[in-house]
Amino acid sequence: MARDYSGSPKHHQLESKRRRLTWILGVSGLCILFYILGAWQNTGPTSTNRSEVYTKDGCDVRSPATGETRTTLSSSSSLSSSSISLDFDSHHHVEIKNSGGSQKIPPCDMSYGEYTPCQDPVRARKFDRNMLKYRERHCPTKEELLLCMIPAPPKYKNPFKWPQSRDYAWYDNIPHKELSIEKAVQNWIQVEGDRFRFPGGGTMFPRGADAYIDDINELIPLTGGTIRTAIDTGCGVASWGAYLLKRDILAMSFAPRDTHEAQVQFALERGVPAMIGIMASQRLPYPARAFDMAHCSRCLIPWDKYDGMYLIEVDRVLRPGGYWILSGPPIRWKKHWRGWERTQEDLKQEQDAIEDVAKRLCWRKVTEKNDLAVWQKPINHIECARRKKVDKTPHICKSDNADTAWYRSMETCITPLPEVSSSDEVAGGALEKWPERAYAVPPRISSGSIPGITVEKFQEDNELWKDRVTHYKHIISSLVQGRYRNVMDMNAYLGGFAAALLKYPVWVMNVVPANSDHDTLGVIYERGFIGTYQDWCEAFSTYPRTYDLIHASSLFSIYQDRCDITYILLEMDRILRPEGTVIFRDTVEVLVKIKSITDGMKWNSQIMDHESGPFNPEKILVAVKNLNENSRLMPLLIESALRLTKDGDKIKSNAVRALGNLSRFFHCTTLSGVHEKQVDCMGLPLTTNSTEVFRSSIQSEGSQRSVSNSYQPASLGDPRWLERMVQAFLSCVTTGNVKVQWNVCHALCNLFLNETLRLQDMDWIQAASALAVPASIFDYGRSFSDVVQGLVHIIENLGSDQMSTPSSFKYRVALENQLTSTMLHVLSLALSTDHQPMKDFLVKKASFLEEWFKVLCSSLEEASTQPVADTNSIGKQKREMISKAIRSLIKVYQGRNHHTVTQRFERLVDSIV
Repeated sequence: MARDYSGSPKHHQLESKRRRLTWILGVSGLCILFYILGAWQNTGPTSTNRSEVYTKDGCDVRSPATGETRTTLSSSSSLSSSSISLDFDSHHHVEIKNSGGSQKIPPCDMSYGEYTPCQDPVRARKFDRNMLKYRERHCPTKEELLLCMIPAPPKYKNPFKWPQSRDYAWYDNIPHKELSIEKAVQNWIQVEGDRFRFPGGGTMFPRGADAYIDDINELIPLTGGTIRTAIDTGCGVASWGAYLLKRDILAMSFAPRDTHEAQVQFALERGVPAMIGIMASQRLPYPARAFDMAHCSRCLIPWDKYDGMYLIEVDRVLRPGGYWILSGPPIRWKKHWRGWERTQEDLKQEQDAIEDVAKRLCWRKVTEKNDLAVWQKPINHIECARRKKVDKTPHICKSDNADTAWYRSMETCITPLPEVSSSDEVAGGALEKWPERAYAVPPRISSGSIPGITVEKFQEDNELWKDRVTHYKHIISSLVQGRYRNVMDMNAYLGGFAAALLKYPVWVMNVVPANSDHDTLGVIYERGFIGTYQDWCEAFSTYPRTYDLIHASSLFSIYQDRCDITYILLEMDRILRPEGTVIFRDTVEVLVKIKSITDGMKWNSQIMDHESGPFNPEKILVAVKNLNENSRLMPLLIESALRLTKDGDKIKSNAVRALGNLSRFFHCTTLSGVHEKQVDCMGLPLTTNSTEVFRSSIQSEGSQRSVSNSYQPASLGDPRWLERMVQAFLSCVTTGNVKVQWNVCHALCNLFLNETLRLQDMDWIQAASALAVPASIFDYGRSFSDVVQGLVHIIENLGSDQMSTPSSFKYRVALENQLTSTMLHVLSLALSTDHQPMKDFLVKKASFLEEWFKVLCSSLEEASTQPVADTNSIGKQKREMISKAIRSLIKVYQGRNHHTVTQRFERLVDSIV
């Protein structure tokens, strides 16, 4: 039977639809009800930032001293009214030891300008003089710690940039002439006006360190990459280490703070690795098997005394197969004994004793030639262990942690090498040659000697630091501009930070805290870097103002419960150069505490997001140390004056006057020396657009907020100040009234009185050098002919006696050099021009140009006879420039059919070649 179907819904279907509609309406009603209820409960003043929300919840943070609510960190860039400031203030506190808080920390008395807390000569007098123990580290007690900042000398200037710093240092930075007098004959250091010059001489290398190192290279291979790390005991001003750098050898130089005043300070001012240290009764603060080469050049260490203990310590820090080089007493005593004022018997006895100790250490004497003697440590102890069955002293130490070196006494036993399976195997593992060594897996890791650190972790750490340094380049633009030379990593771990900086002209002092869970300093040395152990509750073994950049990753999390972090920050301030930079990496809680203290030290600082983004709990704090008390005020005054020079004449007149007064006193560092690159007044390339100062902008995208960071040391202000000042003066003198113009003249007088504005060294500040910038004739446009004619006329007039000519200019020599360089450049382009009047002009001036070139050629001959460093390369460059310019003129004269003139200039070319 067929089913009836009327097309209408059944009763149970209608009921189901009604129930669903009831549920929907019910839930919607409840949502609306709760929304209205919530809105009613939250009526009142609207919170516009996160700190107000915290206040409502009872999480506001009050200062223990004042009870006032602390304000949140504000962004240095302006934000819209709807944006939210990134609040880094902590709202749940972890106690961190600090005595500085946010209080202002005063400067110390000027008498502490060269204070070295753990090598203080006054405190040292209290200790035992036996074995020179009084010159070891003796740090102040807690009651003796200084709660003040070590001041810089009144006329302090930023050091020369590398590589000029190898040869020059400012006298005002280290005002000590003692070494220049005491070591005058040995060419350690010389005073030349307002600077020191380092000729590269030494007690045993009067011909210079370069020639001395060449002599060593004839005895052992220095250039193949096998030798990378070296130690110089009793280094003087570290000229040996300075000249090893160009051979890719990194030397750790050390010397005590003794009667040779400031020798380590000179070394670091030159940009050469060095520490205050001495071989006395304690181990050197380096791990076993660290150095490929050790050196002593008349270091006056009694190697034969105390059962050979000092030579045993050298053996500990030398790598298997490493070399020990000795020059000076007693080597070659038969020739030098009279000059050393010792008897032949005494010197012979000393050399015999040294030979005996070296033999009992199982060393092999490689050679003795002229003033040099070289020994080599064995690559393993298989043969040595056999010898010790007969010759029992010194014996091989048992159950000794060879790397332990922090406040550990020296011992008179041989540090054992890791076991090997054959006599030709290198104990501890062979190393790759440099530069592959930097990223090769260190033997200490591949062998599993360090618990918890695997090959995978090592490789991950390398990639991590590559990313981090890439990020640092974006937030600290001066990192890639050669501003930094001496760098310290206060918690170096595996040396990844140093490895990531290899492409830059820096060296890194890798510090491993003495209380670290993992002793990784041996790994760092196996990678071809240098470093030391250090307990940061004590002062570092260096002079004040010796590092440009300090890096502290997770350091304060280690020390926050061990000692007062204020004193760690004051120690960082002591060793950091004025306008130097510090990078902290830690948790927000710790960084906020650090920032509160550095604010009291008048550092400019800013907390930034982690490179991976704002959700990472680790943050970055970048800080810069100010030059002096007024360094924060100076940028504000200069910026205000520059802005007001664009106002009306009445305001402009006073603004120009004020700007002139400021221009006399602002700190302008022009790195002088031979063949400087184009630099601005802050020592940065003029072509670099580095006008950024601290800024942090909050970017909102949906519900995510991140910080976009870019950092330029704020204490430096705008690095184009000099350029902007001159532009302002030019604008005012052309647009202002008579009073404005008069004040511009007054302002320029003040600018030239600025002691740090060295006109004679600022080759690029004058127009003559600017004319040499265009690389082709087309870049000069229609002005090329005018430029050539103008330069010829100026050079002709340089010999004039008229007061109105440049011959009366105070820096005539510098100007003449600039004009010569520019003239050679434009003449070398002359062959490319089709401008006939200019060619006629060159023909007309042929006689003058011929005589001028003859003078230049004769100066080349004179320069070639002078023993100046890099003379060959400089002379070759000048010869090429002169030859190129003459050949260009020959083409011009040939084209005009002046054969006689052509022949004369061809003879000039032949004389140069």
